[in-house]
Amino acid sequence: MSKVDWSLAPLLATHAGEFNGEFTCWYWLCSDGIWRYNKGNMDLWERVTANKPIADLASRPAQVKQWSGPQDGLPPVGLRVDYMGEHCTVVAHVIERNEKGAILQGADDWFYGTEITIDPIRTAADIAAEQRETAIREIMDIADVDCRVTAARLVDAGFKLPSKSESRDNAVDAMELIVPHIGSVAAGKLYDAGFKREVV
Repeated sequence: MSKVDWSLAPLLATHAGEFNGEFTCWYWLCSDGIWRYNKGNMDLWERVTANKPIADLASRPAQVKQWSGPQDGLPPVGLRVDYMGEHCTVVAHVIERNEKGAILQGADDWFYGTEITIDPIRTAADIAAEQRETAIREIMDIADVDCRVTAARLVDAGFKLPSKSESRDNAVDAMELIVPHIGSVAAGKLYDAGFKREVV
C-alpha cells in the first residue's frame, strides 16, 4: 500500500482504503462493528453495504507524539485531561458544525470540549514552575532588576514573599552574596517589599 497522508484524514477515520494501488477513501470501523466510508467530505460518512470493505486497508497508525496542550490539537481518546477545572477522560472525538471537539466524561457529568477548552492536568512540578516564574517576575518588578538570571538566583536561593527571615541588613548582605551585582539598593527594595530568605 502506498504512503497514506493521515494529516488529510477525517478525525474519525480508522483506516485508509486502496484499490489496485490507488487511494479510494477513508474508512471508519465504528464501535458497533459497522464499517462506514468517506470520500473526503469531513462530515459525510456512508455505511458500507457489504460486511467489510473490498479495498485493501491500512490501519491508522497509533499516535506517537504525546499531547501537551491545545497547540497539539485534540487530546487522544482515553487521556485524562482538565476541562474548566474538572478532571475528565476523553471518550470520543466528534465533528459538530464543522468544528472538531471531544466528548469528555467527568466524575458526575459529560462535557463537550474543543481544542481551546481542554488542557493537560497540571502536575506538582507544573505548579511549582509557575510559582517560581511568578516570584521571579515580582523580584524583577519590585527591585527594578532587568536581569532575569539575577532574579532566578534569588528565588532559587529561597527568597520568597512573605516569609520569616533575618534582619534587614543580614538579608541584604545575603542577597548580595548570592548575586553580587544586584547592589544594596535593589536588595533593600526587595527586603522592604517583603522578600526574605525562607527559614526552614
